[in-house]
Amino acid sequence: MPTFEEAANSVSKEDNRLIIDLVKAFHVYQRDKYQVNVDLTETMMDLTMVHGGGCPLDLQRMLDDFESGNTSSVGHDINGIGRHLDRDSGELTSCFWPRYARSQ
Repeated sequence: MPTFEEAANSVSKEDNRLIIDLVKAFHVYQRDKYQVNVDLTETMMDLTMVHGGGCPLDLQRMLDDFESGNTSSVGHDINGIGRHLDRDSGELTSCFWPRYARSQ
């Protein structure tokens, strides 16, 4: 698995912008609906590591779905990645696989 720096360098500027927009929207939603603060930097790094490190995500579809109200599926992926990402190896553990993973 690549290091975080390698994963981050493999993410396009457009995908990086989608990650930022998605995490910001998710942060506001979690704060307003559940009074939970999401660590923006950690969540951005987690999504970047997964997306650039071997499990590309359909980021545009995630953002579109989230903005259209499908918050549960997007939340499943963001929260699941946060719980199941081994930050040392960059691998997803416990057989977790994001719903928005692109076909390989």
